[in-house]
Amino acid sequence: MQLTKVYSEILLVSGKGFGNTELSAFDSALRDAGIGNLNLVRVSSIVPRGCRIVEKLNRPLIEGEILPCVYTHYESNRKGEVISSAISVALGPEYGVIAEYSGPTSKKDSERISEEIAIEMIEGRGLDLERIMKTSVELRVSDNFGSVVSAALFVR
Repeated sequence: MQLTKVYSEILLVSGKGFGNTELSAFDSALRDAGIGNLNLVRVSSIVPRGCRIVEKLNRPLIEGEILPCVYTHYESNRKGEVISSAISVALGPEYGVIAEYSGPTSKKDSERISEEIAIEMIEGRGLDLERIMKTSVELRVSDNFGSVVSAALFVR
């Protein structure tokens, strides 16, 4: 009996939001990314063989659905601070890797850092890099807490 579950698609999303607390800001960012009504289960960083990166799903996501994902988020209440998050997916000929980064940096810097990590990860596995795909977001914090989130959701 085979129990392995391999997912066929990965959806890349990012979002940003504000709230009176770190948690409510994070929830707002999840909702902005379109994944606020899902149960997210954090997994590590391997893209299965044959998995496609998609911009849109061909089915709706159901409230409460449990989805494995790689995600990163960052919250701050420092007024005027720029925060960002990014996910980079590096694909090789057989499979790929996912790298994430978030922090008090620009979107450009988060993208660069996550891409550098993804390239290091794929090269460390002895794979040739075929392409990189990214999602990222940036936010300037105002009066309340601000949050950014980037995620790679594994979907069947």
